[in-house]
Amino acid sequence: MAININKYINHLALGILGIGLSLAVIANLFYPQKISIFLLLLVLLLMSWCLWTLLSQWLNSRTEKQLHWFFRIGMGLILLIQLFILVFLPATIHHDPFRVLYQAEQLSYGRYDWGATTYFWRYPNNVPLTYLISLWLRLTHSLNLSTNIGIAMLSLLMLDTFIVTVLVFVDHHTQQNGFKIMLLLFFLLSPFAYTYYLQVFYSDLPLLLGLLWLFIITFNWTDYSRRHKAAFGNMLVLITVLAALIKPNFVLIGIAAVIVLGLYSVDHQQSLQTLLPLFLILLGLLLSLPAKSFILQIVHFSNHSSYEIPLTNWIAMSYAPSGNGSYHAAAIQKMNTLPTLKARQTYLNQQLPHILALLGPTGILLRWFKKALTFFSVNTVFSSYTGGYRSAPRFFQPYIRSCHAYGQISARFFLIELDLLGLTAAFQKLRHKDSRFSWQESLVVITMVGFFLFHTLVWESEARYGQVFLPMLFIWLATSKQKIILPKLEQTQISGIALVLSTFVLLGAAGLHSATAKTPKLVVAAQLSQLSIQYHAKPWQLPAGQKLLQTVALNHQADHVTLYTPVNAKLTGILKNIHTGRSYPLTRKQDRMTLHHSLPIGTYQLMLTNQTHVEQPVMVSHTENNQLAASPLKFIHTSYKNASLVYFITT
Repeated sequence: MAININKYINHLALGILGIGLSLAVIANLFYPQKISIFLLLLVLLLMSWCLWTLLSQWLNSRTEKQLHWFFRIGMGLILLIQLFILVFLPATIHHDPFRVLYQAEQLSYGRYDWGATTYFWRYPNNVPLTYLISLWLRLTHSLNLSTNIGIAMLSLLMLDTFIVTVLVFVDHHTQQNGFKIMLLLFFLLSPFAYTYYLQVFYSDLPLLLGLLWLFIITFNWTDYSRRHKAAFGNMLVLITVLAALIKPNFVLIGIAAVIVLGLYSVDHQQSLQTLLPLFLILLGLLLSLPAKSFILQIVHFSNHSSYEIPLTNWIAMSYAPSGNGSYHAAAIQKMNTLPTLKARQTYLNQQLPHILALLGPTGILLRWFKKALTFFSVNTVFSSYTGGYRSAPRFFQPYIRSCHAYGQISARFFLIELDLLGLTAAFQKLRHKDSRFSWQESLVVITMVGFFLFHTLVWESEARYGQVFLPMLFIWLATSKQKIILPKLEQTQISGIALVLSTFVLLGAAGLHSATAKTPKLVVAAQLSQLSIQYHAKPWQLPAGQKLLQTVALNHQADHVTLYTPVNAKLTGILKNIHTGRSYPLTRKQDRMTLHHSLPIGTYQLMLTNQTHVEQPVMVSHTENNQLAASPLKFIHTSYKNASLVYFITT
């Protein structure tokens, strides 16, 4: 009976995973709804199938030495592109990652003031991440490295460790060279290694790396010697503690571990010693609780319930009738109007049933569908928390739009390919009624299902959240005993003909895309890092009769300038072309000053002047050792390298 329950639960999880992967294919194939991109993706998928038919025999005949050379060359190219981006194309970071980095920098210098904003009082879950980043910055600052370099090193180290670890694990666990090369091409040709995870350091990358190492240890557990088990067991506990501190939803793997323990310890299908990694994962989750309390104590952080937002807000937010299942600003604004945590919780307890009643059964089902598509879509993942490049070089500016379009299409293409491989493996596993599941396979499948259902049925959903599938999908496909590569066509000649036809269709689709695509705005220069007035950040005060100056290089023609200022600030703003001397007055619009005028390539100066007789608030971002803009902010003949106005200049 226990075996039947085991098999039933595993097949149920596999079926739900299949539904999720099917939705992932739909999300990335059809969203956003644009016929030209759909045709491009369809043709690319057909071409990849044909290419696999033509090249599979050649790839599978490559020796291990040759394959390793492919890996070395690929990683070398990835590293070169990454270094180019870090040096020449730094992005402007905004929202949560900047607030976390700002506070981490303060902690690294021994400053424990949490009152610069109310952000951490509202979201105290980010305090452990902030502390851990501060430890790294303390090390890099001791080496006289700036915060910019320190964070770039951390992102590069963790990201490339993730990539190399995936490639090494897959190389050791599967003989299918085509799958190995596909993963290498995913890292080399998609934006995964060059955008969000490289340019923004936040909780997502540590979560991916933690999940990857956790599952590698569990899958390799039976191969370890007793001494290695002791070492990797301690490492497993540490990984779990750190991951749970950084991402509270890591507790989902604990739920999966409990389910797997129940399935495989019943009737002694597996000895408790074999299942020891599951107990270690649960131990790590338990230890993360006192670890968090310890961190809060040593950084002198105290919770302020008057600012804190209840967890149920994120559930209610995901079902808001006026929302789409993701972050809903109106829900947060409503929370801010309520004076205490208890008042917020009381409001949510009354509001949540009302919200669900408004949606009704059909509306709830549609919301689940929408949240699932958002969870799996990669359309916005790789531009998360960035407002564009600070000031891309002139030679690169004409290619920014093309690179962005290529990045979106390539990311969707590779994710569809991976999801199709996962769907094929799940389908083949379900077809074989006598197929057996190892406890490790059950753990990875149930964990994937847990994350999928959590963000579809319960929590709010964002495109970033679906990236958690990647390390688990890589490991599951590499260790799956099913054949994961799509089947070959019967005749190589047919594949060759199809490849030629696909090439012509691809050219036609590309032409259609070029003809129908709207030209997106190009960010010519930007600095959007700020602590935000919405979190009660204190503006800098500009004395009466004084001015702030900041040089901005426009390496491409621009049409729109936005300079952010406090709402009630009485300031005069001017943009001046340094070469021609021409000045352009900025127009006040609530919390910003704007200019709509054709601006040729050149060097300009933003000027804010206080022409009143009293000091005026100014929106200035200032850090200890983190340069936010290419040029310093000038005030009374003094340049502040790590200070900047907040501006956004586009075509």
